[in-house]
Amino acid sequence: MIKADLAFDWKKDYDEAQFFFNWVLDHDDDPFENLLALNGLGSIYLQKDKHDLASYYFDRIDDQLIKEKNFANNKQTIAILFNLANFYLLEQNYKKSQKVIEQALTSSKTYKNFDSVDKIIYLKAYLASIDNKESETEDLIQQAKVFAEFNADQEIIDAIDYYEKNHQFKK
Repeated sequence: MIKADLAFDWKKDYDEAQFFFNWVLDHDDDPFENLLALNGLGSIYLQKDKHDLASYYFDRIDDQLIKEKNFANNKQTIAILFNLANFYLLEQNYKKSQKVIEQALTSSKTYKNFDSVDKIIYLKAYLASIDNKESETEDLIQQAKVFAEFNADQEIIDAIDYYEKNHQFKK
């Protein structure tokens, strides 16, 4: 799994990462490692702008994490839930995205893991804006900002700054 992550995150060699993620799926019986590999493969196809192929992997994650509620409650699982919610948001499947966001927030609260909460709340704010819930959007943006500052997450801080200046979300 380490080789796959290094190829994906550091080298940006998606073909090599894809090979190693598939190797994990073929050779590793650990369900959590398989979830990480599915997340990696879905992310690769999303980077390649092949949403139909990414959907296959993210839907498999959805089956295991959301429908079966079979997951370890740790930082990596919450990051997987964030990626899943973000994918469904990109696909304009707002109902599924909202369901995954709520599961991620529940897991974060239950297990006191706040690493990705800023990103998750930011997605929730985006969904509220789609439903024209201005007051809720503003409240969620402020919550996301507090967590982003706490987590020193410059990417979300920049996205929130952009929203506050332009009253629209970055694409």
